[in-house]
Amino acid sequence: MDKAKSGAERRTAARVDTHQHVIFSDRRATGPLRTGTAVDRSTGGLRIVTAFPETVGSMIQIELQHGSASGVALLEGRVMHVVPTENGLYAMGIRLMSKMLRPAA
Repeated sequence: MDKAKSGAERRTAARVDTHQHVIFSDRRATGPLRTGTAVDRSTGGLRIVTAFPETVGSMIQIELQHGSASGVALLEGRVMHVVPTENGLYAMGIRLMSKMLRPAA
């Protein structure tokens, strides 16, 4: 059976639960800044829960707030899917295209 059609897991890297504040916008920085929470991550992506998702296929820049004194990381990714959650928010699956555009401050 085709995994893409069956909804089976295609990820090869393990997910790590996290709870990190993020700020994101479209890659051209022409849209509004949006906020959310990164709830899990893997080597190739992350899941952001937000009230205001970007559209599927959008390229976005993500400022990931570290919980430590290391500051922030600036990432770039593509929105692969958007799924409504039970509490009226949305979970966005992001495929990371670049690991870090700016070093942590």
